[in-house]
Amino acid sequence: MDLEVPATKYAPAHLSQFKEEYSDFVSATVKILRDRGYKEPKGKNELLRLCEEIGSILWSNFDRAETDLLLDGFSKKKGGKLGTLDCDTSSFVFADILNQFNVNSKLVSLPGHVLIRLETTKGSVYFETTNISCHESYYHSSDGFKMRYPISFGESDFQAENSSTYYNRSVAKKNQGDFAGAIEDSTKVIELNREKAGAYDVRGVAKLYIGDYKGAIEDLNEAIKLDPKAAIFYVGRSAVKEKQRDFAGAIEDLYTAIKLDPEFAVAYVFLAIIRTDELGDHKGAIKDYSKAIKLDPNNAIAHYDRGVAEVRLGNFVSAKQDFVNAIELNPKYKEAYNNRGFAKKKLGDLKGAKSDYEMADKLESADKK
Repeated sequence: MDLEVPATKYAPAHLSQFKEEYSDFVSATVKILRDRGYKEPKGKNELLRLCEEIGSILWSNFDRAETDLLLDGFSKKKGGKLGTLDCDTSSFVFADILNQFNVNSKLVSLPGHVLIRLETTKGSVYFETTNISCHESYYHSSDGFKMRYPISFGESDFQAENSSTYYNRSVAKKNQGDFAGAIEDSTKVIELNREKAGAYDVRGVAKLYIGDYKGAIEDLNEAIKLDPKAAIFYVGRSAVKEKQRDFAGAIEDLYTAIKLDPEFAVAYVFLAIIRTDELGDHKGAIKDYSKAIKLDPNNAIAHYDRGVAEVRLGNFVSAKQDFVNAIELNPKYKEAYNNRGFAKKKLGDLKGAKSDYEMADKLESADKK
């Protein structure tokens, strides 16, 4: 395959600086692996387990700032220009770490991305080195995923034993609303790697959307058991508990998520939704929405939802401003136009209300085409 090249040929001008920057990072990962008993892999299965473990360490054991460096390029710390490498920095890190275990690797270029190819006595193994949460744009839709990451790659069974590909596609399907497909792919991941907590999370959330609350709780419980420090899993379980009308349990899970990640804006949004929609605590909801907006000022939904809570309290001036903010962030937010129109009407601005209602209708008609 003519796109396959040794890692050292991808960015020769930058490689020495890259290795200097990441030498401590690579050494720390190798030490963790050695402490866990990993040695030079013998055979395909041991090689895949080593790769999965490297991925787990890189994307879980280092903090957010450190893992950002794997994506943004070696020069971030030194104030240089970002994105100067011709492929994901994480691929270089994988290559260096695998080299410490006498594993030679090559890079394989796909449209907009790079994989690692590893040779074994039973054929080639293609491995995805980049964590799904760090490359959402690659998995925005199933069609986009298929273009970049086909399950069948040439004559090789592309990542058939590597759960990362099926996991990434399961997330793409979930995001697209193909919940049956997401369940199918995440189940495949679990068959290949029963300790991949994210797969249980994806399957649990997909089951939530199809109304299988019992199955959703079981999967999310397993995800939390495998990774009790992952705040997002508690948010998913809280959504299931809300559907089951276990509001106390849902709120408890959201508090746990916030304790684990105090900057998790979405957790505050979910907490506010339960307060205002289920408990009628609009003042408490507004406080939670305000915390979410402070953490994520560009969250149009949080601005909009806070406005709705303000309307319920009769605070039409504050509500109107929240809807203004939501529309500035998302000019096609038809619900925000509709509710801003209502707030303007309550404030006596009938002309402004009429204009907003007309815009909401126009956007609604456009959506139906």
